[in-house]
Amino acid sequence: MEKIDFEKIKSEMPDVKGYKEKLSELSKRISKTDDPKEAVEIIQEYFDLSDKISTQVNIIYIRFTQDTTNSEYEEAQKKLDEISPEISDAEQEFEKALLASKQLKAVEKKFGKLYIDMVKSSQKTFSKEIMDDLREEGLLTFKYNKLVSSAQIEFNGEKLNLPQLSKYAISNDRKVRKEASSLIHKFYEDNDKELGDIFDKLVHVRDKMAKKLGFKNYLGLGYLRLGRIDYNQKDVKKYRAQIKKNIVEVASKYRKKQIERIGIKRPKYYDYVINFSDGNPEPFGTTQEKILNAEKMYKNMSPEIGEYFTFMKEGNFLDLEARKGKSGGGYEAYIPGLKSPFIFSNFNGTSADIDVLTHEFGHALQAFLGSSYIPPYRSPGMECCEMHSMSMEYLTYPYLDMFFDEKNLRKYRYQHIIDALFFIPYGTAVDEFQEKVYENVDLTPEERKTHWRKIEKKYLPERKYGKECEFLEKGGFWYKQRHIFESPLYYIDYTIAQVVSLEFLVESEENYDKALDKYLFFSKLGGSLPYHKLLKTGGLQDPMTPGVIEDLIPKVEKIIEKYEKYLVD
Repeated sequence: MEKIDFEKIKSEMPDVKGYKEKLSELSKRISKTDDPKEAVEIIQEYFDLSDKISTQVNIIYIRFTQDTTNSEYEEAQKKLDEISPEISDAEQEFEKALLASKQLKAVEKKFGKLYIDMVKSSQKTFSKEIMDDLREEGLLTFKYNKLVSSAQIEFNGEKLNLPQLSKYAISNDRKVRKEASSLIHKFYEDNDKELGDIFDKLVHVRDKMAKKLGFKNYLGLGYLRLGRIDYNQKDVKKYRAQIKKNIVEVASKYRKKQIERIGIKRPKYYDYVINFSDGNPEPFGTTQEKILNAEKMYKNMSPEIGEYFTFMKEGNFLDLEARKGKSGGGYEAYIPGLKSPFIFSNFNGTSADIDVLTHEFGHALQAFLGSSYIPPYRSPGMECCEMHSMSMEYLTYPYLDMFFDEKNLRKYRYQHIIDALFFIPYGTAVDEFQEKVYENVDLTPEERKTHWRKIEKKYLPERKYGKECEFLEKGGFWYKQRHIFESPLYYIDYTIAQVVSLEFLVESEENYDKALDKYLFFSKLGGSLPYHKLLKTGGLQDPMTPGVIEDLIPKVEKIIEKYEKYLVD
């Protein structure tokens, strides 16, 4: 792979006028051609143009999230949000011409039925009528990101942003933990009106777009925007029922064990983040040492995997440490023009650093392995993308002594698995909440909070806030979940992927090499198949199939019991 220094790459605003002119020319050619070979060449030209635009868009987004205080980056991101609907419009016009082309069958023969199905689905998600609405949606999500990233909270004589402060919210010192947690939630409470207003506008603009496009509400449009073409809202409802039946009670059982283990008789909401009486597992090493150890780990897993990580490390495609002005969260973004993914994170010295280092590289590895496909097939739907990342977290288990001493390693593995069981009901609650919101767009901000609290109690019955945090007791917790604002309806994908990742955990405990080979084979499939076929071809059980979760959880509990014994040996 050719060496690149990403720090030296300049961002460049897409030439929308030129892009539209070129796509208009391609539209005329695909409409007129009688030559199947020429039709295929036209589609390939379209893919090349699309890659160039994607490269520019992703670099602008990356630079903005790296420093939200940089006025140049901010203006570029704002401009991009304004012109994105025009880019979508040009692409839709070309795809419309493709669907009407005499050479549609030739294109399908070359690129597959799935590509044509994707184009047909995409046509339902856009029209010129919604261009202004899309601009408004982009500006509102920008506003949310900017607001949350702007947090500068006084703590112990320092000014910290939310990711930096979150380190202290899991401190083993209960007093520190309580203060940090209170300050985090005070930030959201202080910005309650603005956050509620941003979300209210987002809900209404998304509902307006859906109705203009002929949908009953945003749910139908949202599913298609996420590329869900072979399952629907009813399937997800049934899946949520499986979670309620098979995981909620099991998760509550481990919550009780957790409270017994930490020895707090009257636990408060800020105590549930602690899994051990002597504190949560802590990794050793600086950020740079963690990166070097990760490089060794991935080389030990496989020379090919290690080579990809080294390329990213040496090319500055890793931005991992939390700092002032940096956007929160973590992500992986593929940059087609550079043939490389980029990993963004906010390391804060906790075990979450290791979660991210393994999770986001799972995304990155799949991006490398799927890079030879045409753009629509490089990565699968969101639910399968998260399977690559979450499963990688478990496949690193044999190598985690590079980040933890023996005691912390035992704690980490145990905590990591039970956290998955805690997470699945939470992610399911997020999805049910969003369904409620988009089916009832005229709920007030306060009514939305009430519905969140009701759903929260259904899936997370042990969550009790009381007078310790009235903001959370009234239903304000969901403000912290940026996906609800920025990526509507996406969050259930994490839970589906988490179930599949637990399948990989079970298989890796039985035969590690076989599980790793299966994982790599699955990753190399990219998005060349729709959801159900992709799982079947990859030899994986489908979490939406009745009985799959019910059969899986007892196997996971056996592994938890094994790691639980290690805690006291």
